[in-house]
Amino acid sequence: MLSQNKMHNWQENEIKELLLIRGSEAIRGQITGTVKDSVVYSRMTKLLAERGVHRTHMQVISKLKALRKQATVMDQVSTLVSATVAQLREMDAAMQAQEDARLQRLMNHEREMQNSLMSQLVLMNERISRENHERNLQLVDRILSRFPSASSSH
Repeated sequence: MLSQNKMHNWQENEIKELLLIRGSEAIRGQITGTVKDSVVYSRMTKLLAERGVHRTHMQVISKLKALRKQATVMDQVSTLVSATVAQLREMDAAMQAQEDARLQRLMNHEREMQNSLMSQLVLMNERISRENHERNLQLVDRILSRFPSASSSH
């Protein structure tokens, strides 16, 4: 078992108790950020002991300082992550706009190809119809040429 004087890592429940005490209105109102806070930290150490957390005055101060630093780092990381997410969203929007423009160009090209194909089909149909009409006329002329004309029989 660890002796009272030997330092050991703070357990989660100990940190929770420390933060509950530090966050209480009674303590928050007394912290000034000056040397006078030493009295408040001593009081916090006693309150922790009453809750079964046995730490020295210096351990309490050190842990609060470490937690403040950790919170600052977490805020910085959070800010950085938020900025990165915002940049990624901008990049995604730009890439989506490029993709939309590419798809629009592709659809326009497809429409032009369809229109061109339809024009070619219409022209081909007209040519075939004209050729068929000419063949039909030639066929009718050949058939009629085999019969004596009505005017020559009189």
